[in-house]
Amino acid sequence: MYICNRLFYFHSNHRILDYANFILWIRTYFPKEKEVVLVDENDTDQKLLSSTIPVEDIEKWVGVDV
Repeated sequence: MYICNRLFYFHSNHRILDYANFILWIRTYFPKEKEVVLVDENDTDQKLLSSTIPVEDIEKWVGVDV
């Protein structure tokens, strides 16, 4: 399963953190043993979303592009 970066826009004071938490929430809908990959909108960069990935890792990854 691929989740495309920039699908959603968050209007908040903590946009990057909110976005990262939203991505983790989406990840919970897939079985832990299933491979889920976050991709940027051009499919040039990917981040494997393990079931135990810290929100800080996602926040750093999307912070560059969001």
